[in-house]
Amino acid sequence: MKDKYFTPDIEDVYVGYELEWKCKIRNQDWEKTTCDTDLISIIYDEYEHAEVDEPFIEQFRVPYLTMEQIEAEGYNHVGGKLQSAAEQIYEKDYFEIKYTEYNEKLIIQYKNKCRDNSGNFDGYIIKYDGYCKDINTFRKIIKSLKL
Repeated sequence: MKDKYFTPDIEDVYVGYELEWKCKIRNQDWEKTTCDTDLISIIYDEYEHAEVDEPFIEQFRVPYLTMEQIEAEGYNHVGGKLQSAAEQIYEKDYFEIKYTEYNEKLIIQYKNKCRDNSGNFDGYIIKYDGYCKDINTFRKIIKSLKL
């Protein structure tokens, strides 16, 4: 079974990046937060000056992308199209998203607006076919595709 969290690479963190932060010295529990410029300064400082008693990997984590997060972004699960226990299909407007949770595989398809003689959409155009391990990456992909 795969872990539910990973430690972000320092170069992936940006203003607006969602992560969880735990300060062991202050005896805090994991706290979900969105990076602002102050937190990014703290993250870079902690990364550069990580101490033995509080290593960077024990202070910051990001949950792997879940199907619930995709739904929270406004994509609706399409019933009856479940292909396996770990794969779900979601739709929003003219887009279909297929996500396989166990290997972080993401496929985004655009439904061709042209209809065939029976009135059905006549196909899909793949817009993205790759990997996506967290909600931050998912949002960047969606934004880059202008969806």
